[in-house]
Parts: sequence; C-alpha cells; structure tokens
Amino acid sequence: MRTLVIVAVVAALLLGCQQSRPTNPLAPPMGPAVRTLKEEGDQLARSHDWAGAATKYQTALNRESSNLELRLAFGITLSHLDRREETIEQFRWVVNHSQPGTPEFVMARTWLVEAGEVDGGLRTASASPVTDAASASKETTPKGGVRGMTSWPGVAPRERLVPLRITLSGEDTENRDVQLGRRFRLGEPYRLADARPGKYRLRAVAIDQNVELWDKQVVVEAGKETALDLSASDSSVSPREFSPAN
Repeated sequence: MRTLVIVAVVAALLLGCQQSRPTNPLAPPMGPAVRTLKEEGDQLARSHDWAGAATKYQTALNRESSNLELRLAFGITLSHLDRREETIEQFRWVVNHSQPGTPEFVMARTWLVEAGEVDGGLRTASASPVTDAASASKETTPKGGVRGMTSWPGVAPRERLVPLRITLSGEDTENRDVQLGRRFRLGEPYRLADARPGKYRLRAVAIDQNVELWDKQVVVEAGKETALDLSASDSSVSPREFSPAN
C-alpha cells in the first residue's frame, strides 16, 4: 500500500474535519454519544494516533453503521494502519453510498483507483441503448486538460522537496465521473490530461503539511489545455501561514 495514497487521503481528512459540515444531508444526524466518539477519533487522527482513532470510529460505527462520515473516517485510519482489505471494504461502501463528485466520493474512489481496486463492488449504472449512445459520444469528443506553474515564496524544488497533490474533479452532469489526480513538486510545472470538456474543481494540497493551498474552478475545452498557474497571490493561505522553508 503506497505511502502517497495514504498521506494524500489523510491530508484531505484532516482538512475536512476542520470544516465541521454535514457530510450527507439525506442521512439522519449523529446522536450525541456517536458525535462525541467521532470528535474524539478526529482529535486522535490529528495527533497521528491512528490505532486510537480507528477504535473510536469503530465503536461509533457499531452504533450507527450507515453513517457516511464515520465510514470515510474509519477507512482513512485503516489505510494508515496498512489494513488493506478492511480499507477497501470501507471505501467501497463510501463510493456506493455517496453522490459522484462529492468530496467523500472523490477521496474514496481516488484511493481505490491508486490502489488498483477500482473494479469490483463499485456502483455502476445499468446499461441501456440511451446510455450506451451517450457513452460513445463522450468517448469520441476530444479531451483536454489543465496545465500551469506552481510557485510559493521561499520554495525552490532543487533545495527543498514540498510534495503537492493536485486533483481535478468534474462538476458538470457529463463529467462528474472524471476524477484525476497526481503528485507534483511545489515550485515546478504540473499537468493533468485526459479530461472531458466541462467545468472542474481543481484542488492542491501540500501533503506533508496537510494544507490546502488552492481550490479553483476551471473550464476544460475539447482538444485544448487550459493554462492555470498556481501562486501565493491567488491562494486562500498566506505565505505567513504556510512557510515550509522554515
């Protein structure tokens, strides 16, 4: 199980935990006792006590087994404990019970794709002539991508390696199943290709520091690569808040 996959997803979890938003509006809210267990697990995860966090999440799931937020958190902690089969089970459950394009779906599916477990047990649409025709149309449409330069004050990639995880998630009806992601170095160019035309959300996270530096909307055109440079001037984080060179 590759460290990159684990760290990238854990970074997303830690960022998500700080937002304190409901994960699934259709699901009933957590009971007070379960919410307390979840919060205790989140705190342990932030301290990198993965075994302790897993115990808290498992106890909470024993009480509310259909809670998407708990399933995602439990799967992430299991991934950091190298409990592969259990991680696969939890992330497949998340993919099968969440809406394509949501952060939960993207996190879980990205892990499964990079772990080579994208096939088998994942939700698929039933085949029909209409959907087959639509799929054929998508495949014949020229694909595009996004490229640009990443930069940050005080960061020189030859002197200091700052791993950056950049993901591209489709936000239109026709491209919500497109989830692209790769690891890059902050201070170097990036490129994400093979994306169907449409609106996308681009996120970039500094992996080691667990900090999301960029969250951008971008439009990909057929057969073209959209240029989008990522610098401190258009980041939601200031150089004072994020200074990896120190």
